[in-house]
Amino acid sequence: MEDIIKDASSEVLSKACSLKFVAQAMINRGSTLVPEPYIREVWWKQYVSSPDMERCAWWAVALDKSKKPVANNESLKVFLIEVIKVSRKAGNLRYTTKCLLNYLEHAPGFNVCPGDLAEEYMMLPVEPSQAPALHQLTKLLRSTCDTATSVRLSTHISAGLFPLEEEHHQMLNSAVLRNLSTIFAAEKGHFENLMSDQLNEVVACGIKKVSDNNLQTFTALCDNQNNESVVPLPKEDTIVGKILLASVGAHINSLKSWEALAAWCYEMGGKVCSQIWVKNSEEYGGQETLKVISSYHSVGVDVDRASSESLEDQIRDLGIHTLEQINSYITAWKRDNGRVYSFFKVAIHSYFKFLNISPYQENNCKFVTATLRLLRLMVKHASELQETVDADLAETPVHPWVPIVPQLLARLNHADPYVRKKVEELLVKIGLEAPHLILFPAVVGSGAMPTTKLFPMMKTYENKKDGQPNEDGDEDIDDEDEDDRDDDDELRSTNERAEMMENSFHSILDSLSEKYAEEIAQVKMFVSELQRITLLWDELWLGALLQHQGDINRRFSSLQSEIKTTESNTHLDQATKDSIIREKYRLILKPILFIFEQLNEITSVEPETAREKQFQELYTETIQDILTKLREPAEPINPNNVWEVIQGLQHALQDKSRYRGGANLSMSDLSTTLLKLESTKIFMPGVRGQLAPPTIEKIENNVAILPTKTKPKKLVLSGSNGENYTFLFKGLEDLHLDERIMQFLSIANSMLKEPHLQAHHYSVVPLGPRSGLISWVENVTPIFSLYKKWQQREASKNPDDVCRTVMRPSELFASKLGPILMEHNIPTVDQNQRHKWPIAALRKCLQELMSITPTYLLYKELWSHSVNAFHWWRTLKTYSSSLAVMSMIGYIIGLGDRHLDNVLVNLKTGEVVHIDYNVCFEKGKTLRVPEKVPFRLTPNLRAALGVTGVEGVYKQTCEHVLQVMREGQETLLTLLEAFVYDPLIDWTPFSEGGYTGAVYGGGRELTSEIKVNKKELMKEVACSMFKVRITESKYQWMENKKILSSELEDLVALINAYMEKEKRSKEFKIQSKSATLSLHCSRRQKVSPSIAFTHSILATRITFKSTLPKRP
Repeated sequence: MEDIIKDASSEVLSKACSLKFVAQAMINRGSTLVPEPYIREVWWKQYVSSPDMERCAWWAVALDKSKKPVANNESLKVFLIEVIKVSRKAGNLRYTTKCLLNYLEHAPGFNVCPGDLAEEYMMLPVEPSQAPALHQLTKLLRSTCDTATSVRLSTHISAGLFPLEEEHHQMLNSAVLRNLSTIFAAEKGHFENLMSDQLNEVVACGIKKVSDNNLQTFTALCDNQNNESVVPLPKEDTIVGKILLASVGAHINSLKSWEALAAWCYEMGGKVCSQIWVKNSEEYGGQETLKVISSYHSVGVDVDRASSESLEDQIRDLGIHTLEQINSYITAWKRDNGRVYSFFKVAIHSYFKFLNISPYQENNCKFVTATLRLLRLMVKHASELQETVDADLAETPVHPWVPIVPQLLARLNHADPYVRKKVEELLVKIGLEAPHLILFPAVVGSGAMPTTKLFPMMKTYENKKDGQPNEDGDEDIDDEDEDDRDDDDELRSTNERAEMMENSFHSILDSLSEKYAEEIAQVKMFVSELQRITLLWDELWLGALLQHQGDINRRFSSLQSEIKTTESNTHLDQATKDSIIREKYRLILKPILFIFEQLNEITSVEPETAREKQFQELYTETIQDILTKLREPAEPINPNNVWEVIQGLQHALQDKSRYRGGANLSMSDLSTTLLKLESTKIFMPGVRGQLAPPTIEKIENNVAILPTKTKPKKLVLSGSNGENYTFLFKGLEDLHLDERIMQFLSIANSMLKEPHLQAHHYSVVPLGPRSGLISWVENVTPIFSLYKKWQQREASKNPDDVCRTVMRPSELFASKLGPILMEHNIPTVDQNQRHKWPIAALRKCLQELMSITPTYLLYKELWSHSVNAFHWWRTLKTYSSSLAVMSMIGYIIGLGDRHLDNVLVNLKTGEVVHIDYNVCFEKGKTLRVPEKVPFRLTPNLRAALGVTGVEGVYKQTCEHVLQVMREGQETLLTLLEAFVYDPLIDWTPFSEGGYTGAVYGGGRELTSEIKVNKKELMKEVACSMFKVRITESKYQWMENKKILSSELEDLVALINAYMEKEKRSKEFKIQSKSATLSLHCSRRQKVSPSIAFTHSILATRITFKSTLPKRP
């Protein structure tokens, strides 16, 4: 032990494993090995590498031979099988062969070929004790690309194991057959060369042993005897299905066999689904109908449908078929899809069987895949699969469904009542066993909070507006823009979906109330009180004033300009001017009055805390003064009177906020109800990994308000287990997206499996469309704080130098960019003119900023927090892998807004933690300054990767994470599919973007009314302002009318004179032409009388034709 103290930890672990192994082997006299600590403990398989196991195997064999036991050492053989697996996966095939020879007690030989060894044992009957090693030999043959020998040996093993009745032999036989199915799935192009009579006999024997009635028709399904009109399955696919069914028959309780059979049926159902419409395209009457059917057949279409009923509605909407034709198309469709649903029925039954017989493992992503596929089939093909779902869903266990509870909640607004009913039943079943997973979302989704009572002003305004006649007797405007109609239809549809979901939540709560009535009542009270303090009254007013400050300034400036314009109008008398100015004052400032009335309605209710009472005492008089001056101004010509009062209120609130800063408040000032909570039955929010999580014992009186834009509140909840749980109570943001991303990270971690490749995630509990609880992340530091500290250190070196003052990043950017833009003849740094900034200037500014910013900030912090060199090396490795994992996952989900306050790092362990997932799915590309980089990898982050940089652990981890995510893409996409069906379009479809929309957590009914009434208000203001404009310019238009009438009269006179002149000119031309012709005739008369006569007639016709009116 003294020799290994100086070694690295990996070497210490290796030698310690060998030492512990040998010590236990020598202590145990009965047998060489005790398999428990080496076979069943997770740490052995996760942390011990192939060389360590090889060393231990040498000691095991040596000690076994030295003791010369009377009977075979079974524990040694179990351990050798584990060594064989590890060494084969590590690529050490020669050592794997050596271990197989030791297990089989075969005579050792130099360079024994696995193929020759297989041929030797295929000539002998299968010994049950040798079967595990022979099974590993088949896998070794696959690794050496000897597939044909592997298939023949597997067939030989399975044929020898089928007569045996012991369960462990049946389990091994099932594994052998699964291995065969894997080989045939990989060798589809050469499967005929692998077939044999013995294999057919083995498969037939396994299928005969299947006793499950739901699988009796599976063989006919694979043999294409079920439906002759469809494209048959290829033989290479059917043989895989038959082998999997035989695997189930070999051991009816084999978890992996049921899961593999279910996955194969699910994939075959989708494959057949995509082929049906191609072959029977002529039966469906036209390309338009065919397009509907083909899109509906696609398994990947992410649209909720109620199967054949919905398809019939879609074909009917085309309007090109009769009822008889539609019925014939649906009949053909059902006939063709009978085979598809046969596969899906087997998949559903197999997945439910897998869930029923398997012990639940929390981090096993196969359970997530199974439940997500079952949910997908249930909601997409409800009516066709109803019988199978009803039979199996009632017996399904609860625990496998726990990870996809958010997906189940999102389906509560499904259009099909059957789907909603089944999802409700499943959620109730989960809630009865794990109520902490259902109570919070159910209470929040049921809309049980008092929000609608706050705005009676809205409905009063509606009634007043509807009953108010128009000034000029004009009729109301009935026609709306097409966009407005679309918005109304969308809002109506979203309201209907939300109402369905709300009713479902009420139904779930009613079912749970029989057992958890007290818990539900306390959760309702807890959520209601938290939503009430989402925004304190002073925060609400200050936030609204700051948010609308630009609009308020613009409106007052516009009002001043309008007053000057009206005053300078010489055509109006003073009474008319005063009337127009008053009306303009009312209309231009009416949106501001609308906002202030909303805020006043919220803060004028009966105060419940001392803080609310203090607010009313300090600011009620000022607020009422502002409202009075906005409604009935004494001097509308001087709007500065009300503007100064508004500015005074804003400055007073700002001074109070600046004085308080990030100071602590007492819960007694915020909510006495929450302060009095003691020994409650409210489950601790966000604790999901326990069947019986702790409850809230009490809430600490100290509440910290963080000095950020949204003013989040830091709450500490004491649990019944004696631990404190810290949460960040956040308003003004919807946390549903964060909750789903945390679920995504959790499933991704279960796919990655390795403990050092984990994305740090935390619990998020939405409490409404605009509020929620976020679990506090301990022991992490924002990377921006490191940069800030460096700035402060640089500034402290020369405090007398003005230029060394600490500048914010935006100020530093502007100071560097200004001189560069001057070189390109751009005088100011105006963000609104950003599109005019040259790329060369931005690049030069970036290079200058990079040159003055050190790249070693994070690197040195990690070094400074390390105890020794090894601890630093381990921290660096953890940092590299953690950064790589989050870089790749962030790239997959389109994560943006990765400024350094949203990227945190644990300086002691090197783990990288990301927060604030609101900008996802490439939303960053739509920002004012689009984010085009896939993930953040700036110089400070790269420098901390160490000597190898991005080419070391970082690159390897990135490649591994992408490979794992690609392999599990179906599960991840299905996981995110809930976003499509969630009624929270854009995450906050009903919510007002401002502070008033966030009051009480953004209650749905409240914010929906605000949105609708604001739209009506703006419409009324626009129409009324148009009338004012007409009234104001009436005299100018009348003067223009007189001038235009005079000019038109002069124009008509000129046109008449021109027409008269044209008439005289034409008459002169005709007379001149007639005289010329008469003269010509008189000259020719002497020559020929007939010619003279003809010319005379021609002259007469010309004269007559000139008198006729012209054709139009």
